[in-house]
Amino acid sequence: DSNGLGIYRSNSTSAKIVPLKAGALDDGTAVDLGNSNARFKDLYLAGGVVFGATSGNVTSKTLDDYEEGTFTASLVGNTTGGSHTYGYQGGKYTKIGNTVVASFGLYITTKDTNMDGNVLVSGLPFSASMGTNVFANLAVGWSANITYGDMLGGYINSGTSVALRRSTSGAASGFLPSDNVAAGTVYLFGTITYQTA
Repeated sequence: DSNGLGIYRSNSTSAKIVPLKAGALDDGTAVDLGNSNARFKDLYLAGGVVFGATSGNVTSKTLDDYEEGTFTASLVGNTTGGSHTYGYQGGKYTKIGNTVVASFGLYITTKDTNMDGNVLVSGLPFSASMGTNVFANLAVGWSANITYGDMLGGYINSGTSVALRRSTSGAASGFLPSDNVAAGTVYLFGTITYQTA
């Protein structure tokens, strides 16, 4: 344009479109792509968005994925899963890069009495990959007919199942046994944020 700003398609062996300022390559301070009242509609990428300089112990500056979707969560025992009758068992997630935010709602109308072992929430949309001694924690929004003491939560380090944990003031915390899930109507709602590979 008249200000010497624009874009240029490189003819080098590494094909790219680069910004120009005054006929020379811009250093990242002058050329924007669109503005508040002149916007592009959609951007389709086969790779990712690479951000500028950052500080700290950075392992990646590339945002390479975004998606939203649904999944089917289940309440199972780690020894015998059980086949409960559900009123609903919904789940929704958002994935930004390698970070997954997953929320679920479970309503069991009839518990399978064959369920055995410690209780898990299974069926997360992506396998967790948290690394050595790093765990993502489950926040329970509401539960009913589950006996757990003062607090009910959970964690995940790898895989697609969250291990439920119970705690009581003044006592050591532990896994939630399947016997602590009532035989009748059961509700469990929660959200977990974790990282995947």
